[in-house]
Amino acid sequence: MNSETLENKAKRLENEAEGALSSKDYDQAIELYEQAFDIYKKIELWEKVGVLRKQIVKIESMKNLFAKSDQDVVSAEQEKINKEKEADKLVSKAKHLAFEKQYDDAIGLYKQAGEIYDEIGYSFQVKRFNWEIEKLKKQKAKEEAEEKKFQEEKAEREKTIAEQRAERLRKEKEKMQKLKELKEASIREEEKLKDQIEERRKEELRKQKIEQKSKQEEVAATESKAKKDAHRKDLKEKYEKMRKLELERKKNEEKLEKAQKTLDNAKHEADLNHFEKAKELYLLATEQFRECGWKDQAKLIQKEIDVLNNKEQELEEKKRIAEEKRKKKEKEIQEIIRKDREEQERLRKLKEEEAKKRSPEEMKKIELAKFNIEKGKGEEQKEKLKKALKRYQYALELLQEVGGEDDQIQSLQKDIERIKNNPL
Repeated sequence: MNSETLENKAKRLENEAEGALSSKDYDQAIELYEQAFDIYKKIELWEKVGVLRKQIVKIESMKNLFAKSDQDVVSAEQEKINKEKEADKLVSKAKHLAFEKQYDDAIGLYKQAGEIYDEIGYSFQVKRFNWEIEKLKKQKAKEEAEEKKFQEEKAEREKTIAEQRAERLRKEKEKMQKLKELKEASIREEEKLKDQIEERRKEELRKQKIEQKSKQEEVAATESKAKKDAHRKDLKEKYEKMRKLELERKKNEEKLEKAQKTLDNAKHEADLNHFEKAKELYLLATEQFRECGWKDQAKLIQKEIDVLNNKEQELEEKKRIAEEKRKKKEKEIQEIIRKDREEQERLRKLKEEEAKKRSPEEMKKIELAKFNIEKGKGEEQKEKLKKALKRYQYALELLQEVGGEDDQIQSLQKDIERIKNNPL
């Protein structure tokens, strides 16, 4: 059936209920009103729902009153009022617990309130509480399912992240071990080279001493003047040759020292991660050692350049990974912002659609409720708490009549409770 057909059926049931009420057939009247109530609720005519709810409660009260003798009316009515107050307190606590997501405790209190209303004959209220209980059970099941899904997804994400982190650490450890081995090999070769240089220097000094001693012995053994002159000439030539050799040796040592200094500077630049400058100095040191005839050292320097290239690649890889992490994080943040905007837009459209469904009378009540809420805030700022409390209570009644949003109703209830518990 469409909404118009259902509405006509509900009106017919109302007319039949009024006839039963005129005949004082209260049970029949309640049954017919409840059928009409369910139809209005289904087609979301909330104003009619509120009217019929009050009518059913009123008829149940009349039924209970007429069922008692005149002598018992006063005491029974007082007892009923007391039980209603007790049930209302339980309902208020249940709503607060439901707002705090303590669903089991809230359901228990709703059941207690339902038993009290059932005892005093308010079957309609009992049905309403049963509906609230089912609603809370569904909400609890939904939140538990969402929490379970969230925890499962979280565990899966953490597992994936841990595996990726372990793989990165393993690769980094392998690279560091390789670099360490290359560096240790380079140090060993460098020490070996230094030992070779020192051995050559000692050997040259030893040869020089032997030559000097030999020349001295030759001079001492030559007795004739001619031989002495010839010997002096020869000795002079040899001394000149030795002097040139010494100059050449010193010059070669200076070149070696210069090459070693260039090599040290290259290592310093490499330690500072100035890779291009370090490579430039390593190549210069290679040429300088080759000029000195140290080809082995040139090969060792090439190994140093290879180590440097590996280190440079490793740092570039770390930078790339860091940049990827940054971009991923930025993308996640943008996605969160996008989803939040979509959710806000969805809620806005949902509110607009709900507003379109409401009758003009309901919209007036909602606007009046908003007006009283704003006025109540102003009174509260002026510390006129009694006036603010009345404003809030009136707004709450209006919103409950038209079936206002739960979060707005709960917020009002909190404000009312706060003012009651914290008077000036």
